[in-house]
Amino acid sequence: MVQVDGQPYFAYASRDKEDNIYVALSPFWAIFMRRFLWIIAAFIVLAALEIWIYYRQKHALKELSARDMSILQAMAFYFEGVYLGRVNKDEFEVLKADHYYEPLVEQHLTQKEIFAHMATEGVATESREEFLQAVSSENIKARLDASQGFSINTLMQDGHWLTLHFIRSKDYDINHTFVFFVENADEEMRKRKALGGCSGGSQQGDCGQE
Repeated sequence: MVQVDGQPYFAYASRDKEDNIYVALSPFWAIFMRRFLWIIAAFIVLAALEIWIYYRQKHALKELSARDMSILQAMAFYFEGVYLGRVNKDEFEVLKADHYYEPLVEQHLTQKEIFAHMATEGVATESREEFLQAVSSENIKARLDASQGFSINTLMQDGHWLTLHFIRSKDYDINHTFVFFVENADEEMRKRKALGGCSGGSQQGDCGQE
């Protein structure tokens, strides 16, 4: 390639039998546009298609996430508390705080601190050890890795029963997200007691871990 009057040219040289040298100059941009323009155009079209697909999928995911969040928020009217957690992160996103945890919402406690507070301040002494074992990060991960979810019944210090539900999200295998529901179980436990299936604290079986 050579410069002629500041413009790039392709230079082609040859020598004949009489030792004469012939040089042909071709404008660089003319050849470039003729030979490579279609490649560039195809690349631009493919890039534009990829961008369009990306934003379309992103929009669809946003709509799906919005629908999922609407469902969870609607369920919050039924449950005492609704939380989003990750088995590999020590944190909760609070959608609705139950009244045992509500006074501490502004403190931005970790998942471990939330359960520790519930154990010491809310859970009955006879249920505390089983509660802490059930809500440990190791147990939550092991149970959700093996099944779609699990529940435990817990007796509180004020005499109320709570059922804690841990349920895998649909994309659990990707981001390890789960939903944690807190449900009042007083009526359920009264029925179980009437049937002779529960006699006190949170025990495994009818009245404990499910």
